[in-house]
Amino acid sequence: MAINNAIKSKSDIPFPQLSYKSWNYTNKNTDINKDEQDLLKIATKFSKNELTDYFAGLDQLLEDYNFSTDDEKIAFNVRPEGLRFIVGQRAVWDLDFHGENGLIDAISDTDFFPVTHRYKGNDGAIMVGSNSYDDLKPHWEHVSSQVGKEYTSAIKSSYKRFQNHAFAKAVFDKEYREQILNRIDRSMAGESNPNYNKMPTPMTKSPLNQIFYGPPGTGKTYHTILEAAKIITNNESISYKEAQDVF
Repeated sequence: MAINNAIKSKSDIPFPQLSYKSWNYTNKNTDINKDEQDLLKIATKFSKNELTDYFAGLDQLLEDYNFSTDDEKIAFNVRPEGLRFIVGQRAVWDLDFHGENGLIDAISDTDFFPVTHRYKGNDGAIMVGSNSYDDLKPHWEHVSSQVGKEYTSAIKSSYKRFQNHAFAKAVFDKEYREQILNRIDRSMAGESNPNYNKMPTPMTKSPLNQIFYGPPGTGKTYHTILEAAKIITNNESISYKEAQDVF
C-alpha cells in the first residue's frame, strides 16, 4: 500500500496502466530480436511484392490518421496466418495467406468486395477480401472512413500487449522495413546458398490428387489455386498472386 501511495504522489497514471508502460518499456528492446524472428517466420510465407503492397496500405492509413508507434489504441500483431493491424478491438488491415477472397482483408463500411467477416454491433462494420491494395484504392474512402470510426470510438486496444515490436518498427521505420524485405527476398531467392544457381530444378513434390475440405473461411479456394499452380509450373515457391496469373 505504501508503494502505491508513493507512486500516486509522483504520477496521475493509474497503477495498472503505469505497470504496463514500465513492462512495455523494459521489454521493447529485449523482445525485438525474438519479435523479428517471429515476423520473418511469417513474412516468408509471402513474396516481397505482396508484403510491399500490404505495407503500402498501412502507409496510407498512417498518412490518413497520423498514427504513432506508442498509440495505445492501435496494435500490430503477427499471427500464424499472417500480419494484422488492429484499431481498438477490431482488425482493420490483414495480410492472410488463408484468405479465400484474396490476401488482404480490410475493414469497410460497405461491401464493395466479398465480405469475409461481419462485426457484431449496429455500426455495419465488415471485412472485405481483396487481392491487393491497388484493387482497394478505388474504394479507399470506405476503408479509411471505417478505420477512423474505429479509432474515434476506441479507448485503448487490449491487443497492444501482444504487439510484435519488429512489425511495428517496420511500419514506422522504412529503412528497417527495407532491411526486413530484403532479407525475405534473399531467403526466397536462395541467395544464402552459394550453389543456388547451379542446382537443378526438382520435379514438383505436390501430389496430383488432393482434396481440400473444411468449413467456410479455412482457405480451400486459396490452396486449390496455389497447389494447382505449383503442379502446372513445377514451382514450389510460387506466390498466390503469381498463381492467380497462371489461370
